[in-house]
Amino acid sequence: MVETFDERFREIQPAAHSFAKSILHHASDAEDSVQNAAVKAISSFDRYDPSRPFKAWFFKILKNCCLDRLRKSQREQTNAYEEETSSNHQGGSAAELSQEVEWCMARISSAHQEILRLRYFAEMTYADMADYLEIPNGTVMSRLHAARIAFADQHGEYDD
Repeated sequence: MVETFDERFREIQPAAHSFAKSILHHASDAEDSVQNAAVKAISSFDRYDPSRPFKAWFFKILKNCCLDRLRKSQREQTNAYEEETSSNHQGGSAAELSQEVEWCMARISSAHQEILRLRYFAEMTYADMADYLEIPNGTVMSRLHAARIAFADQHGEYDD
């Protein structure tokens, strides 16, 4: 049985929203980017290779849509993010925890941010991440390990 785009997309839609929001920091911007990515993916679905993971293919499109959105509104995004992160970073509520995660993510390399987003927001497997990043599984594991350490180091600075 051949799965349609809709069937495949429904399976990954929650992770797609989470991934986009982890990049854009705003639910409405994330929603717009997921919709834009879906439109682009539908229009190029005839070029999708079904022997490759759909999730990795779609998330490449989604990442590009998110980056396009960031480029278009860089100044507004930067100002809004700086306002959010300049407030008190004392843990407690879910909003404060989310703010703490954003604070730590903003202070690690973009490569570390990307692999953490793929694993924890996009909920990708190592195999999906390897396909998405076009690197071997072992490299995914070592990069993820390094990213976790970098995040933990920032979290330690945050706690001080």
